[in-house]
Amino acid sequence: MPNSEIDQPLRSQSVDSEADRPTGVRWVVAVLLSAAAAVAYLDRVVISNVVKELQSGIGINDREAGWVLASFVLGYSMMQIPMGRLGDRVGLRYILPGIVVMWSVLTGLTPVVGSLLALCLVRFAFGFAQAGVFPLTVPAIRRWFPVQGRGTAQGMVVSSTRLGAISAMLAAPLILWLGWQQTFLICGGLGLVWAVVFVWYFRDSPSEHPGANASEVALISDPASGEVGARAVGRLSVKTLACSGNMWGMSLGQVFGAMGYYLYITWFPTYLREQYGFNLAEAGLLTVLPHVGGWVGSAIGGRLLDWLLAVTGSLRWSRKGVWLVGKTCCGVLFLVAASVENPYVAVGIIAIAACCSDSASPASWAMVTDVGGQHAGVVYGVQNTAGCVGAVICPLLVPEVVRMSGWEAVLPVFAGIFFLSAASWLWVDAGRPIVEEVA
Repeated sequence: MPNSEIDQPLRSQSVDSEADRPTGVRWVVAVLLSAAAAVAYLDRVVISNVVKELQSGIGINDREAGWVLASFVLGYSMMQIPMGRLGDRVGLRYILPGIVVMWSVLTGLTPVVGSLLALCLVRFAFGFAQAGVFPLTVPAIRRWFPVQGRGTAQGMVVSSTRLGAISAMLAAPLILWLGWQQTFLICGGLGLVWAVVFVWYFRDSPSEHPGANASEVALISDPASGEVGARAVGRLSVKTLACSGNMWGMSLGQVFGAMGYYLYITWFPTYLREQYGFNLAEAGLLTVLPHVGGWVGSAIGGRLLDWLLAVTGSLRWSRKGVWLVGKTCCGVLFLVAASVENPYVAVGIIAIAACCSDSASPASWAMVTDVGGQHAGVVYGVQNTAGCVGAVICPLLVPEVVRMSGWEAVLPVFAGIFFLSAASWLWVDAGRPIVEEVA
């Protein structure tokens, strides 16, 4: 009897403690957002496997195929800021799956169009729709995660983009088995399935979700505002954005960072063939390694952000430190790889460099939520538009570097670009919100 009297309060306390523990709905939300990012990159990159088949199907040359690929970037860059503003102001439960459905349908239409103009229009509309996925994801993370934990969630999303790109590059067996047209239909179908699951599970704020208990809602709540899932009030003026040191630093960092990233998905296979003498199959396989490195780096970088914040208590140095170290190490490793004679060792070093570079990517996402607040979607849209500039410059820069100095100069030049990306963040401060920088 005495034992039972002692045990009973202990059991009751244990039950109460378990009931008070925050539920993990926010992490399921992070998984769903990460899945959307993976599908986005799968659908975006899979076309690179079948450019020759598309050319044969509608009778276009290499230059015209370049216009097809560029059509995506044009549509994508045009809608970054409008989509960011939309994400700050509206509920995301139906808007985000709506754009996923749109680009999924366009993915399925890609192999059935019969002319250059029609294909360019489809890819333009595809980019137009995909422009919303990350400007909408940023406010979703802000509404569903406290400051301590955003780094990990953002790392999950960023690493998933690499996973989607890897999946697209490894889709060659599926293309050979089913045919390239059917592969587009399958990729489009994945987005439709995701949209159904997201609408069923997601809610626009933690307080609306039946699976989130009071402890999780309290954990997510912003102590500064006392609001959960608050939407933007007012507008960020062009003047405020233009006069923001944070906005300039983040945008320049994104320009140079995107130039480095697009080296991997544009000219890197050709670089491997020309500089090291790999054949087509070898170059295709080795091209996957930097993306694997980036995938690992993004996941590590997200956890590192949260760990540094917990240890230092400094938003400024937890964000800036990860970015500066990651981009700088990438530049140094590019210089090392350029001096290595063994091609396999060089590629391995380049993959490690990609890991370092992508470890910094969650920091840029975290900075957007830190300094943008309720306007995080717009701030991300501006930053990502700057990244589109880098995406356009990179494929144009590489041929010029090769023309003037040969393929051996590519890695040193891009090492300098990564150093510039790091230096752009020297005046960035996560503790200085953009909305407060201008009176």
